Amino acid sequence: MRRLKINVRESLRASFKDGVFASLMTGVTDHYVIPFALLLGATVQQVGLVSAFPKLLSSVSQLYAVDAVQRIGGRLKFLTRAVSTQAAMLLAIAFLAWIEFPFRVEFLLLLLVFFSISGAMTGPAWGSLMTEYIPKGKRGSYFGWRNRMLGMVNVSSMTAAGLALYWTKELSHVTGFFLIFLVA
Repeated sequence: MRRLKINVRESLRASFKDGVFASLMTGVTDHYVIPFALLLGATVQQVGLVSAFPKLLSSVSQLYAVDAVQRIGGRLKFLTRAVSTQAAMLLAIAFLAWIEFPFRVEFLLLLLVFFSISGAMTGPAWGSLMTEYIPKGKRGSYFGWRNRMLGMVNVSSMTAAGLALYWTKELSHVTGFFLIFLVA
């Protein structure tokens, strides 16, 4: 029984650390994708699509999350693949700053759709895993504490990304966006 408690504690620590990195990523991507699209030359209509389309598709994708988890063969396998997909999309978005080609904004939109869908589909699997680790009576206090801490990380990363863009403006805005999306 002692071993189970240690594993639960370690899992909750890992969950918190994962949340820190996810909040860092969210603080950057949620607030700096539109300015990045504008840097790439997005029109007003494209800004609207970049803002809304990934969110719409990611919301709908959650309806298929359970089927995807079952097809892949388990929640942890699914989470690993989905998070790896998100990381790959962010890496591609970061390098998009340096690469000149037609339809960069459209390609950004496509990358954001895959990024958003893979992130949204992790929610049900992650939530299901967490219910196994945290007793019902402690979920409110644990998630209240966790979300308060992660909210501070989110705001801090948003601020740090803004400062990075400000400090790199002498080099170029492209460098700044490359760096913040690379770190995210």
